Amino acid sequence: MRTHGTLVKWNNDRGFGFVALPQSHDEVFVHISAFPRDGVRPRVGEIVSFEVRARSDGRKRAEAVERPGSRKAPGRYSRPTGTRRNSVVSSVLTAVVILAIGLVTYNSYVSRQGGSTSSSTSPVAEMTGWSGHIYSTTSGQTFRIEQEIQQIAARA
Repeated sequence: MRTHGTLVKWNNDRGFGFVALPQSHDEVFVHISAFPRDGVRPRVGEIVSFEVRARSDGRKRAEAVERPGSRKAPGRYSRPTGTRRNSVVSSVLTAVVILAIGLVTYNSYVSRQGGSTSSSTSPVAEMTGWSGHIYSTTSGQTFRIEQEIQQIAARA
């Protein structure tokens, strides 16, 4: 239930204070996070509208504070409608772009290494378009593994 009250105490350094309820003059705790994020710091004597909620220890706390005349939604930041769908689309597009860049880079690397993606020397090459050329450099020597791939493919 929304009620109105006056901010009677405020500790600007620590970001909390107390709001007095006009009906009972009880003071209710309020934290800076309950105020709208409009750049205006709370001021003692300011009239505010808020919802009273009980904390886990049973004490009252002011939440969802609004200032008179403000049209903006109070409290924590909430996502605009449709943001989740847009983030899924942007994630998929990002993945496609990264994949395309990876394929272009790989093809460039293979062509510089002397590999040919058009030769089909093994079943793996026929299915994937990969030439089967793998190079491993150990202590200055280069070993070609293409023959081993052909032997494995012949056994299969």
